[in-house]
Amino acid sequence: MKIIRLALKPLYLLSNLHHHFTFFLILLFFSFAFTNNLAAQKAYHKLCSKGFEYEDSYQFEDAISKYNEAIALKPDKWNAYCYKAYTNNKQEKYDDAIFDATKAIELAPSKSTLYYLRANCYYEKKSYDKAIADYSVVISKSSTSDNQLYLTYFKRAKAYFNIDKYQEAVSDVTKAITLATKQNIKVDHMYIWRARCYIELGKYTEAIKDYDVYLAVYPNEINSIFYTGYAYYKTGNTEKAKEYASRVNQLDLASEKYYSGKNILSIYDLEKREKLLRHY
Repeated sequence: MKIIRLALKPLYLLSNLHHHFTFFLILLFFSFAFTNNLAAQKAYHKLCSKGFEYEDSYQFEDAISKYNEAIALKPDKWNAYCYKAYTNNKQEKYDDAIFDATKAIELAPSKSTLYYLRANCYYEKKSYDKAIADYSVVISKSSTSDNQLYLTYFKRAKAYFNIDKYQEAVSDVTKAITLATKQNIKVDHMYIWRARCYIELGKYTEAIKDYDVYLAVYPNEINSIFYTGYAYYKTGNTEKAKEYASRVNQLDLASEKYYSGKNILSIYDLEKREKLLRHY
């Protein structure tokens, strides 16, 4: 038995050596792969950083070129697609921006900023339904502590307004005003959007309140003056309607030519105004 054990010992040692050598090869492979991946990662970030530099100096095509190089190096990373989408958006190349943002979303579906970027592009293309869908994803993925959430609600409100969904727009603007006010952010411009929605909904008293807020800051904004007077006219308050019509005439002398004296309230005849505009 001792002789057999002695005979088998070299085989055991050889087998053990083989296992150690295999483990060494595997370790060497992963070490090599890690080193290569680390190098590629550094090169990727360097290309993106160079893209930022070009973008900051308004060399957009050079920036795009660097982002494309980064994408070719690591096509499974979302960042360069996102940067490229932002650059295309800046150049108003909305279709290209949407393509890149969509690719980034496929790679990183949890990133709400990517949906926000694509939503803005859809909005600029007047694809309001698609913009609303993406803004809704952003809202669903955000918490109420998100400092930019008010802006998403406001932008979705504008998209709703543009497809005549005024009640939805009112709801979103109201949320935007509430969230922004908590952060001491100016919201004057939001009130005129909500006021216009109220006009379309026939809620003239609410519209007047919102226009009052805006006109307290911008007292000579002629459109707000006109629609405030229009809202008073629709509620039957002709004295206040005349007062605001006179203010419009003071700011627009061409208007006074057609709407003064006994005809002053006809300034609120929107159909007549539209005909005059077409005529001239």
